[in-house]
Amino acid sequence: MRKFILGILLSIALLGSVRTHAQYNREYFFWVGRSCMMNNNYQEAIRTLNTLLRFDDKAFEGYFLRGIAKYNLDDLLGAEADFSTAIRLNPVYTQAYTYRAITRSRLGNYDDALQDFREAIELRPDLPGPYYSRGVTRLL
Repeated sequence: MRKFILGILLSIALLGSVRTHAQYNREYFFWVGRSCMMNNNYQEAIRTLNTLLRFDDKAFEGYFLRGIAKYNLDDLLGAEADFSTAIRLNPVYTQAYTYRAITRSRLGNYDDALQDFREAIELRPDLPGPYYSRGVTRLL
């Protein structure tokens, strides 16, 4: 009887210490977030991407997309922070440099914006967008 009770207690202890993780479909959250953004529903996109980032805090694309949504809602500081996180997680993410530069330009931080444009152009000299946006920033 004693072994039986000990076995039950051991089973409970082992089951109690096992952490369970719900599976989630990462691509689904990206798809919903992008769909919301295409429909100009930026707040819903942010909510969806927040869910994704709670499960996968290394998803640099999620931070990038959330940054675009925040930019479109005029949350420029939040957008800059998300673009910076995307860059920290993926240092060769050219689009994140470009969008962070555009955001910094709108914030009046022209020197840092020009540095981001330099970085984007160095990474992908074949893309015309960073050249154009850098020219606009220089005019400002």
